[in-house]
Amino acid sequence: MKKNKRQRKRENLSRKPREEWIYATTVGETTSLEISVNPKTGATSFGQPMENAYAEISHTRDGKTDKVIQRVYQNPDMINFETDNILFNRDKLLFIDTNQKDFFGIYFSVTAVTIFRENNIFLLAFIVRAAKEKFEERKFWYYALRCLVSHGLITLHEKINIYVDSHLGIIAKINSRSEPMCENIFLPQNMMLHYATADKGTEYNANRAFKLTDKMATEALNNLAPKLPQMISNAPLQEHVYFFENWGSEPQSIPLCMLYSPPPWE
Repeated sequence: MKKNKRQRKRENLSRKPREEWIYATTVGETTSLEISVNPKTGATSFGQPMENAYAEISHTRDGKTDKVIQRVYQNPDMINFETDNILFNRDKLLFIDTNQKDFFGIYFSVTAVTIFRENNIFLLAFIVRAAKEKFEERKFWYYALRCLVSHGLITLHEKINIYVDSHLGIIAKINSRSEPMCENIFLPQNMMLHYATADKGTEYNANRAFKLTDKMATEALNNLAPKLPQMISNAPLQEHVYFFENWGSEPQSIPLCMLYSPPPWE
């Protein structure tokens, strides 16, 4: 549906102003800080060692903390507002989103994994799970990466940026490998997590791509829900996991022994 100029003007007026920030933490105590900006690249650097560096887009909220729209983690030696320079200097840019519903005590989930190529978003795979145990979203990140590696859709030799939309408070620790991605499983060394929300910031490529990824996961969950009894069959319901390389492909059952054994990057 086309929108007239008056509608667009109202939307722009209702959109809260975006604020862009660069954050970094000093390593150890400091009494002074030196900041320099490269006039050619716009990269910011500091005169001492830094850690936990990222660029963030947010907007203020009345009586609440700022709403984070996007956060991109970077090399602390050279931080840039132009985050596309950071995101696209790796081999792949992925988005991972999971939708999960409770059907009478059975948790049914679909994880959509998409890939950003040539300014477009493409589905890479769905991971479908039915079980009595509910998972945190970061456990699905591990399931997705394990399945993608086993099916040859990504390799451990590639440098990969990954957008997620949860656990914002611990992403930096997961990236630094000071905290596991889930349980005792750490993020592969060649990968870096970033954050984007699906419900705000669609004027930015990453948020727009994540919104589409979320939509794919939701549609797949709704389409597959009626097939849940058939998928779990008469087998005792401990956990059933399936892999779809694309929507028209046949589901492939994922052996639980693979998911619960040490991953190939450990």
